[in-house]
Amino acid sequence: MMDTQKLSPSFSCPIRRYVPSLPREAMKKAETELNETDELREKCIIKLRNWIETRPDLGLMDIGDLTLIWFLRSSKYDIDRTQKRLENYFTFRKNVPEWFSNRDPNLPELNKLFSLGCYLPLKHYDRDGRRVVLVRCCVHSPRQTVQDDVFKAGNMIQEILNRMDELISIYGVVAIFDLKGASLAHGMAMTPNIIKKAVTSWQDCVPVRIKALHFINTPYNVHIVLSIFKSFMKEKLRKRVHLHGGNLSSFHSYVPLGILPEEYGGMSGPTEELVEYWKQSTEAAREWYLEEDKYLKESVAEKNFEKL
Repeated sequence: MMDTQKLSPSFSCPIRRYVPSLPREAMKKAETELNETDELREKCIIKLRNWIETRPDLGLMDIGDLTLIWFLRSSKYDIDRTQKRLENYFTFRKNVPEWFSNRDPNLPELNKLFSLGCYLPLKHYDRDGRRVVLVRCCVHSPRQTVQDDVFKAGNMIQEILNRMDELISIYGVVAIFDLKGASLAHGMAMTPNIIKKAVTSWQDCVPVRIKALHFINTPYNVHIVLSIFKSFMKEKLRKRVHLHGGNLSSFHSYVPLGILPEEYGGMSGPTEELVEYWKQSTEAAREWYLEEDKYLKESVAEKNFEKL
């Protein structure tokens, strides 16, 4: 199980000075691809903190250095883009409480989704050093599940993954969307509003670079929902979408067998091991989630008070 001591709250924690501890190869990649140097990193953190003082509405006064660095890396150290993404992200969290509040993993609706294994980061990296996440889009019953809860559960796991693995901020993430078992009800649950929230979160808010989106076991009519997804995507993200249908051989040319679960033709153990690991990890991080919920509620309350 994960070490919950590594999960310092991302917003409400005391400001911590960043001390680089990643492998030299990773820091070299950050320099060549993301423009990061020790000198520029320090200068940008100071600039961001000065900017944060002018934006009390965002509630970022106690944000840690590492969180700022995630946003800097996702924007390749462009200060204007970094500020915009910070603003987008924290505004999005406040405006979408259905994803970012009431995140106690012991709640029945969330516990059930974690037991089903809708969102499963794999154990190992791909050949390019990227973290791979398996999203099993249709293992839940859309008639018994609120679709926003599915996204909430996925975000909860991704957040603790980010806190555990700083390498993601440099190498990025590859997402696999498994549509096995897709029904009309699953498609109907993906309303344009939910799809827009998802795409907006990926490309404009979250400080994680999405390197590829692979769709597997896709039904013949998947283009209906995917066309809505793509309508909200910028060209850069659209080019990273790969459709494989039921042809896993084409999929395997992108994602090595050694990191995939057995059910996907891989050699990395059964999917159930991942389900149990991430379920236990969310339970272990319960106090962290509750602290984050508390901070968000206080931040929203302050924002509403300012409007009076």
